[in-house]
Amino acid sequence: MGYVIPHNFTVENIQIHKNNPYYIIRYDLQYIQLSGITLCLKEIQVKQTATGYNLYIHNSETIQLIQSIDDYFVKTIPDYRPILQKDHHYYIFLKQNKYTSLLQPTYKTFHINIVKLKIGASYTHPIVYIIE
Repeated sequence: MGYVIPHNFTVENIQIHKNNPYYIIRYDLQYIQLSGITLCLKEIQVKQTATGYNLYIHNSETIQLIQSIDDYFVKTIPDYRPILQKDHHYYIFLKQNKYTSLLQPTYKTFHINIVKLKIGASYTHPIVYIIE
């Protein structure tokens, strides 16, 4: 499957459709509609934790982009849990599975696709795919 990464991303082009137990995400471009939101994460540092991987983001443009997406979802989706976390630095947490176990600490750039939002009992969280 091919992926398109929008060059001039704006949250106004995000379309959300509820389809229990998910919110389906689409991104509108002038002539096509994309499934999910594909992003290029730059200046990444991978650190393994006991339950998965933290992708620490050191690029301010990438942080601002993800914050704008999170802000949009917080305003639009009840009980949305943001993808971007912060302790001392901003990061995205990915649970350990057969795909994330292939992550290397030397990776500096990642491509991800936020395909949908899963509606849980207490919060709604994004489903994120790593694109190779």
